[in-house]
Amino acid sequence: MLLDSVSHLSFSITFVIPIAVGLGIFFMILLNSTHPPAGGNPILIILGGYSFDFLLSPLISGCIVIILQAYLINNVILKRDFKLF
Repeated sequence: MLLDSVSHLSFSITFVIPIAVGLGIFFMILLNSTHPPAGGNPILIILGGYSFDFLLSPLISGCIVIILQAYLINNVILKRDFKLF
């Protein structure tokens, strides 16, 4: 992988964390899918020094599982119309 982590960059954490959280909240509002606890994900990733692989597993895989659960529960069990997109 080209970059294993952003921890080698020389930006101050006090600068990076507010920018990352702000961008996350901006895109959640832009996509009309706000979820306040998701604003903590950038803080967890930056302070933990995780690699970019952390985005694929567990964050993105967890999002896919939650969407599939909502689709199955609403369409199969509750007989509601829940569209994926």
